Amino acid sequence: YEQIKVCEEEIEKTLHKWQTAEVIDEQKWESRQKTKKVKKNDYSFDVNVYLKDIVEVDLTQIPGLTENTILTILAETGIDMSKWKNAQQFVSWASLAPNPKISGDKVLGHFKSKHSSRTNQAFKLAAWGLSNSKCHLGAMYRRLSAKKGSGIAVKAVARKLATIFYVMMKNKTEYKHTSAQEYQRKHEQRELKKLQKKALRMGYQIQKIAS
Repeated sequence: YEQIKVCEEEIEKTLHKWQTAEVIDEQKWESRQKTKKVKKNDYSFDVNVYLKDIVEVDLTQIPGLTENTILTILAETGIDMSKWKNAQQFVSWASLAPNPKISGDKVLGHFKSKHSSRTNQAFKLAAWGLSNSKCHLGAMYRRLSAKKGSGIAVKAVARKLATIFYVMMKNKTEYKHTSAQEYQRKHEQRELKKLQKKALRMGYQIQKIAS
């Protein structure tokens, strides 16, 4: 317990330095202890207060990203997102970008990534935890898992989480929640458009039957 306490204190001091860019005065140092009951495996100090000041957005609003997960990712990425020109580069750096096996014009499958960083694992673990979530990412996970398997689903949702993380950090925009129902509706609309285009090429028309 004492070792955990010492580690937590060092983590909080690091966050304080990120937040204020000041050297800590040990005599005046006061920890921001949580007023609510601390859950198992959570930090005893209020991590989110520091995070909001440091990154200027509430990253805990992203489904699946806990305080622990966010700190793990930030320990690898830092808070300067300018190292990556866009979300695609960030996703690729995190080894979450798709790597298809292509023969001619056909996609035969995907190569498995041989690189597994802490960032990669953190996003994947967060994605796996959304398997039963009622948010749109949970619906995305379940749809892909049923169609292509849980491994593909985890990586796809992890890639989406990494993209959201990057955009929020880079643009300082708040997370917009989307329900599973809204995701399903948009997915059906996209599928309908694909079918309509395919039908038109064949000289047919498709209309949705009113329910």
